[in-house]
Amino acid sequence: MLEINRNQTVLLAGLVLLALSGLGCATKKYVRQQIDPVTGRVTSVEQATAKNASSINELENNVSQATEKAMGADRKAEQAAQSAQEANQLAMNAKNRADEVGANADRRFSDVDRSIQNIDNYQQISAETILFGFDKSTLTTDSKAKLDQLIHNLQNQNRYVIEVEGFTDRTGSPAYNLTLSAKRADAVVRYLTLEHSVPLRRIHVLGAGEAEHNPHMRAAEARKMARHVAVKVYGPVVAPASGEAVSSGSADRSMPRSQASSSGAGQIPRQ
Repeated sequence: MLEINRNQTVLLAGLVLLALSGLGCATKKYVRQQIDPVTGRVTSVEQATAKNASSINELENNVSQATEKAMGADRKAEQAAQSAQEANQLAMNAKNRADEVGANADRRFSDVDRSIQNIDNYQQISAETILFGFDKSTLTTDSKAKLDQLIHNLQNQNRYVIEVEGFTDRTGSPAYNLTLSAKRADAVVRYLTLEHSVPLRRIHVLGAGEAEHNPHMRAAEARKMARHVAVKVYGPVVAPASGEAVSSGSADRSMPRSQASSSGAGQIPRQ
């Protein structure tokens, strides 16, 4: 009897355990059915969040790179602006210098133009009369001294020309006198070139033959004064610099031959 009760108790306990086991399985299934969808959604949200975070990080990196590039561009723009300003200043300085040089060139061209206009505009600056003995073409000591002084006075003269014109009296034939007058002129030219190194290109020489008779002198004195070489020195009229008044003096290339020289050449009939 006791054995039966014991079996019944075991059977009852087994039924209870079986019931409890079935109840636990039903609860787990219910929980699983409720929790699994939520878990899936949470997982999706986490994945989206992670993806968004990655995109945000990438965007931040792009923004940072763009910012750096923009700052670099700003620096380059500032440097370019500074370089442009310096270049503009250099250009202005160059323009001012060019304007100054141009103004100086204009003034110099103006001075050169005036000099060119006056290149043939000469005036007599000195003269000397060299006398010769009868039928002679040799320079005397006194004649050489006069020529020495004439050249000495030209030391500060950069440009000049010398006219050398020989004459004779009326004694002898015109042909002979023409040759003798040329010899006298050549003697003066030879002395100037050999003793004083005057360039030949500066000398214009002519043997003019017989001098004109001066009716106001005695015959002997007139013949003595006719045997001479007239030496005249001409220099260019100095062109005034820019802004200076033009001198009223003019060239005297056409000076009358009878005009007096500083050495008394006015007494010479052909002067």
